[in-house]
Amino acid sequence: MEIDGSEYVLDSDILGIVASSSFSMKLLANYIFIIALFFSLFAVLQLFNYINTNVMDNKKEIGILRSLGTSKFDICKIYLLQGCIVALVSYLIAIGLCYLYSILENSMLFSSMQQIRFQN
Repeated sequence: MEIDGSEYVLDSDILGIVASSSFSMKLLANYIFIIALFFSLFAVLQLFNYINTNVMDNKKEIGILRSLGTSKFDICKIYLLQGCIVALVSYLIAIGLCYLYSILENSMLFSSMQQIRFQN
């Protein structure tokens, strides 16, 4: 390989390690994507269950709101807003944890890549 007029030779064992780790990373990324889809579906079902349970537990309060003249649409807005707030907080926590994990993973990957030695 030639860079800036100097020729560098990579050890063939290192090339094999890099090639196999690249394939492994792509395979791992596909598995993580599939797992993330299942977790997303599970989260949506849990959010639906949370809102449904909350509505069932607050039937008396809903009845009081209805007797005071609150429309069904306004009551739905209350519970949907509550569900959206729970989802937003969960999303922000998940993004923070994923960011921390990516920093850790990148540092581990970078430290393993430093082991590749170039011969001049």
